[in-house]
Amino acid sequence: MHLAAPRVPDFPAALPQRLGGGGVKSVLPSGVMAGLDPAIHSSAKLGQINPSRDIFMSAQSERLASLLKTHRSKRRRDRLRPISQIISLRTAFESLEENKSLVLREILGYFPISLVTALEVFFRHTVAELIDAGSPYVERSEAIAKSIKFDLEMIRALAGRNLSLGEVIAQAPAFQSLGSVCGTMDQLTGSKFLTLLLPVRNRWEVEVFKSDDGPVIKDIDFVTRNLTRLYEVRHILVHEMPRETPCDLDDIRGFFEATDQFITAAYWFVSELLEPNAPLLQQPMNAAASRAAQAKDEELARLCADIRQSLPEHRHPSFDTANAAWKTFRIAEAEFQGSEYEGGTAAPFAKARSFEDSTKRRIAFWKEFIEDIDV
Repeated sequence: MHLAAPRVPDFPAALPQRLGGGGVKSVLPSGVMAGLDPAIHSSAKLGQINPSRDIFMSAQSERLASLLKTHRSKRRRDRLRPISQIISLRTAFESLEENKSLVLREILGYFPISLVTALEVFFRHTVAELIDAGSPYVERSEAIAKSIKFDLEMIRALAGRNLSLGEVIAQAPAFQSLGSVCGTMDQLTGSKFLTLLLPVRNRWEVEVFKSDDGPVIKDIDFVTRNLTRLYEVRHILVHEMPRETPCDLDDIRGFFEATDQFITAAYWFVSELLEPNAPLLQQPMNAAASRAAQAKDEELARLCADIRQSLPEHRHPSFDTANAAWKTFRIAEAEFQGSEYEGGTAAPFAKARSFEDSTKRRIAFWKEFIEDIDV
């Protein structure tokens, strides 16, 4: 069992030869090319770029890029990245189709394989995040964890790596069918996952862009039918190596739309489950992060006061010195984390989150100290 998450595959290596000297510019319109990263644009050969990684900037992907930069947690950013990959793939597909590229039919099978991979990456991150959030998800994950086999390969993969319980258990599900995805999520949520997704709305569209047009999933039968077919096509492509691609352009359009609705609804459902009504814009996010950091600091202060009172008096000076040194480190670490966004509105958020995370680790340290040391 491998712990490394699968990556959406690159376009077939032989594709540049099929495109001729024009490379990607010959099949993608100038508007799409203009949105590519300059480093990619300067060497625009389709064999040298990964459209699952380099977002073809559209209005939707710009919104997503903003979320990726400013969202509350690394875990949530991990869940957003497969969504950005799907946007990239869909934009590439639609551009090729619009330009009536002869290449499109030759690479048609690439899209189902990549979509299933993006779904797998998304749900592994989601499972890990839910389990690491604690109760009741840890308890509900017991049945999932039973399928983990700690063979030599698994032990080697774990050796020397700092992995959470959720990250380990998230490797267990196969995620090779819609049934396996929903079954795992049913187990963790304690209810029928598809039913839970039906009323979900995209908060970004509702609260920021004021363009709500109802629930994310418009037709659950359409979504389940196309996703079931998507997994079937991917299985045929990967395991049977057919002479002809077992899907057509209409199938691919359906796969993209169903995947988009399903993964978007899942993202917002889990986000609200873990952090209800979390702020979406930078200034409210900064304020919320500051409040959370202050609350943890107050919790730590109370804990340290209790520990100090319990220690013999001759240990007080070293206790105070250790805490003062740690506080200096905490501030320096927060400044370092904030320097990535120096001069920007996200800098206070990054500093506050670092401050809070450091404080959480210190609280855990002192709680373990209380348990292990007879003070």
